[in-house]
Amino acid sequence: MLSTARAYFSSKKILEIDTPALTKNPSIDVHIEVMKTCVLENEVGYLHTSPEYLMKRLLAHGLNDLFFLGHVFRKNEIGDIHNPEFTMVEWYRKNISYDVFIEEVLEFINLFIKSQGYTKKSYRQTFFEHTNIDYLEADRDTLHKFSKKHISLAGESFFDKDTLLNLIMTHLVEPHLGKDMPFVLNYYPRSQAALSKVKKINGEEVAERFEIYFKGIELANGFHELEDSEEQEKRFIKANEERKKLNKEILPIDQKFLDSLKKGIGDCCGVAAGFDRLLMLKLNKSSLKEIIPFAWDET
Repeated sequence: MLSTARAYFSSKKILEIDTPALTKNPSIDVHIEVMKTCVLENEVGYLHTSPEYLMKRLLAHGLNDLFFLGHVFRKNEIGDIHNPEFTMVEWYRKNISYDVFIEEVLEFINLFIKSQGYTKKSYRQTFFEHTNIDYLEADRDTLHKFSKKHISLAGESFFDKDTLLNLIMTHLVEPHLGKDMPFVLNYYPRSQAALSKVKKINGEEVAERFEIYFKGIELANGFHELEDSEEQEKRFIKANEERKKLNKEILPIDQKFLDSLKKGIGDCCGVAAGFDRLLMLKLNKSSLKEIIPFAWDET
């Protein structure tokens, strides 16, 4: 399947690139933890959770369609569908529409999961169907009461609205998505835009961000990529503020990445997909340990 994936990208003239796994600056996400290592006696490095920042720097240098197929690392992620080191496939396409790009991601997933179709719904519609709550109208207290009633998890009394939305989504909504065919969860809340652009649809500001699920498992996370360096810096600062509230480490902001956005990466879409999870589903297995030759417990 590694060969099949590479052949797929080659057929579309998408160039494979190789980025460092060890970097000076980590990706910043409220809910993803990075692994640190000592590079020099007084210098820390980070194992990448995604090659995204460096791939976008290559886009800014003039390269066009790119893909990466290799290992990434995430702290505190061990379980049936998690391993601290896993294989990711990530790619970026210039001058392609958001909707056409989603179709391409589904086409790639179909190399592993043979499906005759898919379902696509907005985050707002999906959240309401499974909770009877309009996330846009609901305040933090409403979400807290709902989560406390349905989920047993320490610390949720300190969570902000977005963290509660994530909690409800992962525990009560995601397990039901894509039971029979891939499910595209589209147009995330503006507050969860991460590295994606924002647009207004029927009066609602939404992020041009999607995730794809099958049998309740997240397989891919994609964006119409943000090109505004100032807005991106504001989002990094906000993410660090949220991390601080959750007693998590404040992470350094990658200035070289922001500089690349200033230089210009061009209009593009990008996605990261979990290769190991795709292979697990292709082989009808229920755990990554069954398809990774040396999962963490075996290393």
